[in-house]
Amino acid sequence: MARGTRFGSIHSNADLGLIQQAVEITPPEPRTNIVDVPGANGGKDLTEALGIGVTYKDCAITWTFALYPGSSWAQKRSLVSNALNGLACHIVFDDDPEWYYDGRLSVSKYEAEWPLRQIIVEAVCRPYKRRIMLSQETAALSTTEKLLTLEIGDMPVVPEITVDVQTTLTWGDTRLTINPGTHTFPALRMKGTQQITVKGSAPGTIKIEWREGSLA
Repeated sequence: MARGTRFGSIHSNADLGLIQQAVEITPPEPRTNIVDVPGANGGKDLTEALGIGVTYKDCAITWTFALYPGSSWAQKRSLVSNALNGLACHIVFDDDPEWYYDGRLSVSKYEAEWPLRQIIVEAVCRPYKRRIMLSQETAALSTTEKLLTLEIGDMPVVPEITVDVQTTLTWGDTRLTINPGTHTFPALRMKGTQQITVKGSAPGTIKIEWREGSLA
């Protein structure tokens, strides 16, 4: 099968018969907050003043597709429009199969200048692409503290924590005790390499899950 892109359950080549000629990914723009201070040299950068790091606007992706020789131009236009125009979906590139983008599609242009016939598809996507498989760290709990090191990735996330015994968690200056079950804590917002100390009230198991994200 020729290289292409999967839009939800629809593959650009296998299902739509399109030749993927080009893909342009416009990196997401950082949301900056530079305040002009009268009488000062330069402005004051408040971009990270809320303590949550840099956030980003949506990113844009544009595909240029061509038709195979002998394809019906009228039928192909209808096929692509009905399948993709307005579709919200996971977007997976054949050359980056472990990651997906979340976006909404629009078929923006049909160009026919014999013998070349092209279809332009655009998407507005969330700034981070996400790993298809969840990341996971599982460890045995005991009544002795254990230090776990988590490789969270480049996108800030709040992991999901599941324990089967009462467990004390410590990260940074925060310490709390949770009961058996599955929990998320907005204050436990992680990025990059993170360490968390765990201690059970009895022998048991802790599972920490998150979905890794990356820009571009």
